[in-house]
Amino acid sequence: MARLIGIRLRNAREKLGLTLEDVGESIGLSTTGYGHYERGKRLPPVDQLVKLSRVLDTSINYLLDLPADTDNLSEEEEVLLRYFRAIRDPMIRDALLQMARAGAHPGQ
Repeated sequence: MARLIGIRLRNAREKLGLTLEDVGESIGLSTTGYGHYERGKRLPPVDQLVKLSRVLDTSINYLLDLPADTDNLSEEEEVLLRYFRAIRDPMIRDALLQMARAGAHPGQ
């Protein structure tokens, strides 16, 4: 489990263009301490998972390889999810994700 979480942490960090130091600093850990999570040497405690999901703009479910929580989606969210899942071109999916991040976090 630690190895899988580490891979997902690294993928999410790299997708955002962040360094180990950026993430470690954001969650109050040294680069080495955070690096242990990415290398699967240590499991992050729950409070760190919460911080990591925020910093890495991803869900805890993704980090833990659990299914997405879709129980409380609005009708608009369900439609967006359905359309997004139908898109097969990875470049289009990536562009949409970047637009969503920019809209959710203007100026970052």
